[in-house]
Amino acid sequence: MIFSRRQAHHTIFSILIVVLPIAFIAALVLRPQYPPLSADAEPLIESSGFATDIEDPVAVATETLKGKGIRLEVAAITTEGDRVLDVKPSQVLKAPDLLLYWQADDAAPEELDEDALLLGALAGRSRRRFALPQAMQGQAGQLVIYSNGTQRIISTVELPPELTQ
Repeated sequence: MIFSRRQAHHTIFSILIVVLPIAFIAALVLRPQYPPLSADAEPLIESSGFATDIEDPVAVATETLKGKGIRLEVAAITTEGDRVLDVKPSQVLKAPDLLLYWQADDAAPEELDEDALLLGALAGRSRRRFALPQAMQGQAGQLVIYSNGTQRIISTVELPPELTQ
């Protein structure tokens, strides 16, 4: 290597040995602090169907439902006169764009019927709350987990009428 280049590299690396640790520590100390979510974000979270703190929830019934390759913790909750179905998958379902439907069938359906009621989207193992439509209250049926990405039913779980009253 040329002697002048060797001297330039030595000078540059000597400076970097001092400057990089100082810059790293300064970046850690000066990084911005983000406050936790305020009450203003609650309507956005609720509109997405994610569970939030409900004032005076009354759990009418709670069950762990088992289907093909999935276990769901399902609870019927009443709050402020509204009926809500609280659903939490036991594991992450590895399928794209999962939707939760309710279908009034005694047996597990092979295909999604046109009269199936869309409750909402599932995401990971997050607890989700879905409003109970009038058409499904007090009726037994099937919870159908449908992948909109693959256009097929991933799993079905029998939903007893106690959870829809």
